[in-house]
Amino acid sequence: MLPRSTVRRSMGLIIIMMLLTLIVARPQASNAADPPTYYPETGHYLGGGFRDYWAANGGLQIFGYPITEEYRDARGKTIQWFERARFEIASNGSIELGLLGREATVNRVFPQIPPQPNDANHRYFPETSHMVMWGFKTIWETKGGLGVFGYPISEEMDEILSSDNKWHTVQYFERARFEFWPEYPAGQRVVVSDLGRRLAPRELTAPLPPGSPPGSPPPSNPGNKDATVNPSSGPQGTIFVYNGFGFIPGEEVALWATTPSGQVMPANGTTNADADGSLTSSQIFFGSDNGTDLGKWAITAQGLSSGHASVGYFEVTPAPEQPLPADYNARVDPREGRQDTVYNFYASGFVPGELVAVGALNEDGDLVTEVLGVIADGNGSIDYANVYFAPNNNLPPGIYEIYSTSESGREAYAFLRMRSNSVTSLSTASMREAGKSALSFSRGDGQASEGPLDFFKK
Repeated sequence: MLPRSTVRRSMGLIIIMMLLTLIVARPQASNAADPPTYYPETGHYLGGGFRDYWAANGGLQIFGYPITEEYRDARGKTIQWFERARFEIASNGSIELGLLGREATVNRVFPQIPPQPNDANHRYFPETSHMVMWGFKTIWETKGGLGVFGYPISEEMDEILSSDNKWHTVQYFERARFEFWPEYPAGQRVVVSDLGRRLAPRELTAPLPPGSPPGSPPPSNPGNKDATVNPSSGPQGTIFVYNGFGFIPGEEVALWATTPSGQVMPANGTTNADADGSLTSSQIFFGSDNGTDLGKWAITAQGLSSGHASVGYFEVTPAPEQPLPADYNARVDPREGRQDTVYNFYASGFVPGELVAVGALNEDGDLVTEVLGVIADGNGSIDYANVYFAPNNNLPPGIYEIYSTSESGREAYAFLRMRSNSVTSLSTASMREAGKSALSFSRGDGQASEGPLDFFKK
């Protein structure tokens, strides 16, 4: 590691070409002002943009009931599972459907056919070299087409369906499977398969009670329900120990956390109740960090057999922080932010027209970015250059110095505090002993961008 003085001196000799970056805001699917609808048939809620899309594109007949809540997956994508589909928020904010047909047939190969003439009962798709015919063609064209079902990826074929153990004519599409049931009334004989039920993570399908949608913030003065959390409050970085009670001995139990703003963070695995109906031997830990949201949190455990839910609350308070050092002839805006924040840098006090080098240092004095060279304006300032620092989630939380030096040896620097985007992890002793991955909560507010860590000019 070079001494900070050495790094600062070397920066004055480095000039690089300017690069550009694009930061895209991730949209949200739900309108918090519009309460979600509860479906007792499956014990799950549906609201916001997903509910609008569901109602406008076939509803129950095409997609079935919701079988999970709306949540963020490990990639940071907002999704929700239905009996026959998976809704996803695309990068442009639109709603699209998951490729369940392709996922259900990932290890199968379907023979393609040569081009065929189209007529009223036949339609050939050169994109995948497959044809849709008769009733399947009618449903495809009238109930959603490409956006809802995708292209056909097989021809019609006969398969034994697990729902009745009988042979049926089926056809696979990118996002669905059609089934033909000749005993059904006319107009209802083509059924969209329940691929969502077959592919959805089982631990997320546990039913929830009515009147308490997971998108609702915890009450301001909540009381635990068949659960304990120790300690009941603590600063960021505290490990909170959770236990739940009242389950059927040995039953599988799903867990999720609810943030102070009401966001649901499902765990990526389940545990099992002890002989006394508690979760004591699971030793469930919720580890916060300096990026964990402040306020009242809730952890919910729900039995997959009994439906019993145990809820424990705790409060995360601010962690003591080291004060930021004093700035010199410069400032950063904002001075505090997250790993996906863009930090603007302003500096002055240079000789007009001289070359100025700018870079960022971590708390150890290491240079963590490329170095940008800019020319001071007539006032000896580089504010006109719109220099900014975009960590793109690739640097750890901490205090950073944005430092600039010039040909004449003048300096200007400012400090910023960067907090974590990640939230917490939850693990159980029983899973560690079994050699399995720990349960974890992942909010996924954004995805790490690829590429170097650089300064950029707008």
